[in-house]
Amino acid sequence: AANLLKRFISGIESDRQTGLEKAMDIADSFAGLGSLKGLSESVEYELRSNLVRCRTRQLYFGIRLYRILLQVYELLQQKTPDSKLWNYLGNHEKLERKSLLNKQGENIEQVLFYGDNDGVASFNNFLALFKDAKRWVISANDLWITIRSLSPQPIVIYANRPLDTKTGMDLQAQDSLSSFFQRQSLEPVIIVHRGHSYHLTNTLRRIQPSVRLAILGSCGGYNSIVKVADISPVAQIIVSKKIGSKYINDPMIDVINNTLLSNKDLAWTNVWEELRIRFGRDKFALTIFDEYIPPTKNVSLFVLKLFNLSRLEY
Repeated sequence: AANLLKRFISGIESDRQTGLEKAMDIADSFAGLGSLKGLSESVEYELRSNLVRCRTRQLYFGIRLYRILLQVYELLQQKTPDSKLWNYLGNHEKLERKSLLNKQGENIEQVLFYGDNDGVASFNNFLALFKDAKRWVISANDLWITIRSLSPQPIVIYANRPLDTKTGMDLQAQDSLSSFFQRQSLEPVIIVHRGHSYHLTNTLRRIQPSVRLAILGSCGGYNSIVKVADISPVAQIIVSKKIGSKYINDPMIDVINNTLLSNKDLAWTNVWEELRIRFGRDKFALTIFDEYIPPTKNVSLFVLKLFNLSRLEY
C-alpha cells in the first residue's frame, strides 16, 4: 500500500500537460485515503517529501502543485471554519438556497435534451416528475417547455424538446431557448445535461457564468469539470465517473427540487443519503449511483481554483 501510494503521488510535475490533472486526481482521493488508519499520515508524508524534493531541485511547477495539494489536504483534515481559504473556495458541503434565487425570488433551471431515441425516453421520464397539477404547471411551445412550481418562491425549469438530432432540430430548440433567456434577461443557476457524452460539448457551450450547480448526467461527465469551472468558477458540479443514467438523474433532480421547495439548503450529505435510501432496493441502480460524485467529494475543483490564482491571498 505504501509503495502504491508513493507511485500515485510522486513525480506529477514531470509532464506539464498532465500534471494538473494528476494533482486533481490525487485530491479526489483525499476523502477516502484520509479516513483510513495509517494512510492519512502516509499521504501527508508523501506530499511533504515531494514538495521538499521539488524545492531542492527548483522544479517550480512541482512546487506549485504539491503546495496546493498540501493546503487542500490540511484544510480537509482540519476543517477549520474560520480559514481564509474556505472563504475563497466556498463551502463544498452545501449549496445555500438563497444563492440560487434571482431578484424576483425565482430559481431558474435549464435542462438540455437531445433528439435521439434515448433522449426522447429521458425527456418523457423527466416530465413524469411534474405530473402533480397541485405543485407544478407546465406550458409549452413547439421548441421548449416551461415548468413552474406553484410556490411563493418558485422554481422555473426550462427544457428544450428532444427534436430530431439528425436534422439538428434539437440544437435549434436549444438556440431558441438561449435567445429567450437573452431577451428576458434570465440567467440559469442550475443546468442539467441529459444526453450521451458525445452531446456534452453542445451543453458546455450553453453554460453561463451565473450557474451555481451543474449536473452532468452523462457517462464520464467527470472529464469535463475543468471546462465547467473555467466558465463558472463558483459552480458546484455533480458528475459520474462512469455510467450516467436517467434512472439516477431523475430521482436526483426530484430530490434537489423538493429540498429547495421545502425552503432548505442543499446539504449534500443529506441529499446523498436520501438518494441512497431510494436506490437501496435496486442493486443495479445503487451500483450506478455510486459512480456519481457529489460536491462534497469533488475536491479536485479546489486544486483547480487555487492553481488558476495568479496570486494567492488568504
